[in-house]
Amino acid sequence: MSTRQAPAARPAHGRRSARPARRSPLRAAWLTTGLLTAVVVASLAATGGSYALWNGTASAQTSSVASGSSGLVITQQAALDATQLLPGQGIVGAFTAKNTGTVALDVAISTRGTSSNSAFPGELSLRLGPVATTADCVHGATTFSGRPGALHTPSGFARIQPGASSVVCTEVVLDKDAPQSVQGSTAQLAFDVVGTQVTP
Repeated sequence: MSTRQAPAARPAHGRRSARPARRSPLRAAWLTTGLLTAVVVASLAATGGSYALWNGTASAQTSSVASGSSGLVITQQAALDATQLLPGQGIVGAFTAKNTGTVALDVAISTRGTSSNSAFPGELSLRLGPVATTADCVHGATTFSGRPGALHTPSGFARIQPGASSVVCTEVVLDKDAPQSVQGSTAQLAFDVVGTQVTP
């Protein structure tokens, strides 16, 4: 009796296989950036190298110097999308920043907002804060606030060790006195995450 070979498994429609983020060696100040929007977008950027200085009258044996790497992966664990947000109403969501490199990173976050109604982002208040878990991301758990485009946290917002992660709680609130002119408007919000190497 002849046997038939089972066909190779095919990926589910609409899914893409995950690809590891490319890592690059850096100089003394290493930067890694990520971007989170209402639908997550992540990107990494890193350039540079390392150097060593030698002097003396005796011959030195050949040495090998290897640089580390930085990497930052952003994932969204709780949806930030909201529809029919009413004046005075807010919504919370959380995302995770993971350090995939070999050096500790100090993380800073900045925000941006765009809308076909230019007045709408100015009626939104964004709030950010590091929390232990996504379950801790509730109204009032944030520590920094500002308008889209104006909210920038310091680099000490969170320190992430190699292989570790930090959960960021976000809250979006529509002003209580938002005018009728922004009714039915839609805004796209982005959170830019920058990790800077911790100086040894």
